[in-house]
Amino acid sequence: MIIIRFAKSAVMAAILTATLTASATAVEIDLETQRHHDIEAHTTKDGGLAIRVDQTPLVTTGFPVWAHNFSWVGSKISLKPESATRSTLSGILGGLGVNVSGEVVAETGHRLVYRWVFDASKGYSDLTGGGLEFDINEGIAKTLGLTTKPELLPENRGWKWGLGNGQSIRVEFDPPLPNIYFEGHSPYRIRAFMIGTTLEPGQHSYVMTVNMPEDAKVSATPPMAVTDKTGWYRNALNGLASPIDLSFLNDGPAGSHGVAMADGDRIVFADGSPARFWGGTLAAYALYQPHDVIDTQCKRIAALGYNLIRIHHQDSMGWVPHTVIDQKRKDSQHLDEDMLERIDYWTKCLKDHGVYVWLDLHVGRLIKPGDDVPGFSEIWAHT
Repeated sequence: MIIIRFAKSAVMAAILTATLTASATAVEIDLETQRHHDIEAHTTKDGGLAIRVDQTPLVTTGFPVWAHNFSWVGSKISLKPESATRSTLSGILGGLGVNVSGEVVAETGHRLVYRWVFDASKGYSDLTGGGLEFDINEGIAKTLGLTTKPELLPENRGWKWGLGNGQSIRVEFDPPLPNIYFEGHSPYRIRAFMIGTTLEPGQHSYVMTVNMPEDAKVSATPPMAVTDKTGWYRNALNGLASPIDLSFLNDGPAGSHGVAMADGDRIVFADGSPARFWGGTLAAYALYQPHDVIDTQCKRIAALGYNLIRIHHQDSMGWVPHTVIDQKRKDSQHLDEDMLERIDYWTKCLKDHGVYVWLDLHVGRLIKPGDDVPGFSEIWAHT
C-alpha cells in the first residue's frame, strides 16, 4: 500500500499557503478603488441563486425544509431555461406534498427576479420551516478584501451586503418572510424561510428580487445552459479509455522516489526530486469492482494525467452496500476481507501506473448494537 506521509502539518500548511496566495493573485479584488472585476448573478439547475466574482463562487444557495423539530422534509426543484432572460421553476417539497412552480426573469437594471408559488393540498402546523439558505464563502470574501458583513433588512424583508464604493448586493422578498435569520449567529449563512411554522392549504406566493451592482451581469439561466441537444454525439467520451495518453508524465511506479515530505513551501520526495500532484477521487460504489475493471480504470486514470487518487467512503455503512466493515455482523469491529482485497488491488494497480494513493482512514463508519457502546440507544436515535 502506498501512502503519502506528511511531516507533521508542514505540507498541509504549505499547500494552504500556496493555494491562498495563488487565489489572491488570481482573483484579488479591490472594490474600493473600482478595479474591474466580473461580477455575475445567475440561476442554478435546482432553481437556486449563485453569485460569482471572476468565476469564483461567492454566494450559493440550497433549499432545506424541515417538519416538526427539524425532521427533514427536503425539496426537489428543477429549472427549465425558456430563453436567455427567462426560466421556469417546478418541483415539490417532499414529505409535505407541496407543489412548487414559478419563474426567474433577468430584468433591466441588473436585477434577477424569482417568483415562487407554493401550492399546499392541506394545512400543517408545528413545522420548523424552510426555504432558501444563502451560503456566503467567508474565506473568499476575505480574500477579495470585503471587510463588511451581510445585514438583515428590517421586517423580514431580506438581506443586503455592502461591497464598498456605494456598491451592494441586496436581496428583497415580497411579502415579508415568516422568518429570516443568521444560522449559528454567522452572517455568512442566511436562512430565508418562505415556509413558516404553520402552512395553510392553498397557494402561497413570494417574489425575490436580487439587486446587483451596476456593472454586474445577471442571467436567468445557468452558465452554459443548453436546451437543444439534438446535435450532441452519444458516447463521445469513452468510459474505458482516454482520448489522449498522458501516462508518460507519471514517473512510475509510485514510490520509486521515496515518500513525499515537506521542504519549506515545497513538497519533495525522499531523493530530493520535486513532487507535484494532480488528483481525483475513487469513492463508495466505484471501489467494489472485479480485477479486470480495476486494471482498465487504473490504466485510464494514468492516461488522463492523474498521479494521485483519494480512496473515499470505503467505510460509509449507512448507504454503501460493500464496505471495509463487515456489514453482516451485529458490530462494526470486523473487517470485510473481500472488500479489503479490492482496496489492496486498487492500490497495487495504481502504484504500477505511477499513481499515488491518499487513503481516508475514517469517513462514515457507524456504531452498531453489538459494539456495546454506553448510551447507544440515544446515539442511534440521532444517527
